[in-house]
Amino acid sequence: MMTQQSKQIEEAIETAQNAQLEKQAEDNSIALREFDSILQPIIESCTKDSISAGKNWILQHSSDSAKSNVVLQYLLKKYASVNQLPYLNNLLTHNQISLSTRGDQQVHTNK
Repeated sequence: MMTQQSKQIEEAIETAQNAQLEKQAEDNSIALREFDSILQPIIESCTKDSISAGKNWILQHSSDSAKSNVVLQYLLKKYASVNQLPYLNNLLTHNQISLSTRGDQQVHTNK
């Protein structure tokens, strides 16, 4: 009985997390299905071109921390076990750090 109850709780949590991620993506104008179609060739063949396309998509759609967070959360949720995606994850993290650094510099120059 506890196992069944635990499974139901896990499913409810996963459903709520998915709904929250979809809402955040919608709020930030990020098309997760489009992103998924960009990621699929990386998973299938991991070519230089597919990685470049993924990198470009991420850079175009991660212009602020909220968007970067949505992209990163989607990558972690959907593809946590895929070996090729740490490259994109590292890129996104680097991009987020760059955005933060630029934001800090703008704050200091505006004072």
